[in-house]
Amino acid sequence: MVTVPSLQPLPVSQVNVKNNSGPTGSNSNRILIVAAAGGVFSALLLCLVGWLLFFRGKPTNDRPSVVASVDEPVTAVPATDVPVPDTSAPAEPKSKLSATSANLGELDSFDVKRLMALNGPAVKLQQIAGAFHRYHASNRTFTRPRLQDQQNVAEDKKSAYTELSWRVHLLPYVDQLPLYESFHLDEPWDSPHNMTLLDKMPDIYRVDLAEDTKTRFQVVTGPQCLFGNAQAPQFRDITDGQGNTILALVVGVDRAVPWTQPDSFHLDPVDPVASLGKLPEGCVLCVTADAEALPLSTSIPAEDLVALATPSGNEVVDGQKLRRAFQENYRALLTKRMQDEGKPMERDITKVTPQTAAAGRSNRLKRIAEALLEYHQIYKQFPIAKGQSESLDAQGNPLLSWRVHLLPMLGHRPLYESFKLNEPWDSPHNRSLIEKMPDVFCDPYDQLDETKTRYVRLTGPETAFPEPTGSTMRSFRDGIADTLVTVSAGADKAVIWTKPDDIPYDAESPVGCLGDLSDTDSISYVRADGGVSVLSSSVPSDMFHAIVTPSGGERLPKEFAEYQLR
Repeated sequence: MVTVPSLQPLPVSQVNVKNNSGPTGSNSNRILIVAAAGGVFSALLLCLVGWLLFFRGKPTNDRPSVVASVDEPVTAVPATDVPVPDTSAPAEPKSKLSATSANLGELDSFDVKRLMALNGPAVKLQQIAGAFHRYHASNRTFTRPRLQDQQNVAEDKKSAYTELSWRVHLLPYVDQLPLYESFHLDEPWDSPHNMTLLDKMPDIYRVDLAEDTKTRFQVVTGPQCLFGNAQAPQFRDITDGQGNTILALVVGVDRAVPWTQPDSFHLDPVDPVASLGKLPEGCVLCVTADAEALPLSTSIPAEDLVALATPSGNEVVDGQKLRRAFQENYRALLTKRMQDEGKPMERDITKVTPQTAAAGRSNRLKRIAEALLEYHQIYKQFPIAKGQSESLDAQGNPLLSWRVHLLPMLGHRPLYESFKLNEPWDSPHNRSLIEKMPDVFCDPYDQLDETKTRYVRLTGPETAFPEPTGSTMRSFRDGIADTLVTVSAGADKAVIWTKPDDIPYDAESPVGCLGDLSDTDSISYVRADGGVSVLSSSVPSDMFHAIVTPSGGERLPKEFAEYQLR
């Protein structure tokens, strides 16, 4: 019997960036810059470590795993000031729709040894993404524009451009300032002086520590890509959502380039995986613009990988759902392999643990909370705003749910623009989009292809939403920190995510109206101030009633703290 350690979340630091696109199509630049040493990984690695120790008898590094994801608190760190000129806004994205593949198939070429080898590069990708974010915080761009991408540049203007790679310009942001200052920044990467620094490649740019002067960490370049254009890339170029846009990735060993040389890697739209070259890890490893590691199966459909590589192609793709598919498929494959070898695990790792589910639920509700606040800042009320009259029927009732109208703030503008907002949720066109429910509305306990969501409002005369349209914060007289605006209900109360449907509040059974909470034994909810709280499901009815009613005049007693789990 193989003993599998409990999958407790590891305490890691991460880069936390709002994964959204504003209502005008421009990406929000409100970001928190933090140390990127850890990130989205949780302790599934502990399970694999136990397996390796049992079968190989060798110790392994206690590193976070690429096959799980948890939220952790973040702290801001100052950025180094290396000025770079600003650039103008990009062109409007084209309209194009492609299906997101949630079923990536079995990872036939992937094994535990390769997964273990993958964790180091995954963490480094997140560190690189963190450096990009700090650079952007100082310079309003991700890197300097390349001189080779310009035309007819006057001699006195050439200093604003570069003939060195982005990796060189990120050196001050990865604790390599002395090395950065050793370069002649006004010379190309292969000048006699700069060539003497080629063998000084920092470890952060090594996928394998045996690599000497060439790196596999690259960015995708091209006319529709974030890098390799005349203009320096910026956050505002990303209109498809930061979590749905690749920032950097690991290419094959046969595609490695001198680390100081500017990238010119192009993704073949017909066979993008093949264009990556020979991938000994057995998967495609990326980091998205929100600094989350994104492992992908090599069987990912070409249109999905291309969609991830284009920041403003307006394709419908869900990076988080693809990440979750990879994780689930890997766990299933590992379990099957162990069973075939007659060495069953102590615990079924294909099932979500309560701790992992709680972390994932809080992560989703935090994103929803941020999106609600952004929506309120724009429209001066929670969705659906009365000003969005095209989305209301003749009686003033919403045609689509408030969740649909949050999509642009959640980094899913292409999906939002796919809806016909003047048609009801169950019109032939809009019904076809039900299957594209973003992962942010999918509870960790639910299946990947779920189309019903547990994240709902409580509606009715005494609640924060007495009318079909949204309310305003100023109407919450009991205080926004003590008012519930979204709650995670039981699976038996889930609703089709696009349907303008929620849960009618029952004052006679405040907690009971949430349905069966036995799988969580808790109530996770979003407050009107943007915070996320978790209560025990045994909270007294009068206390829960007090947070549901925004203007009831109730005061929460001291005993309320006894029922707060988070």
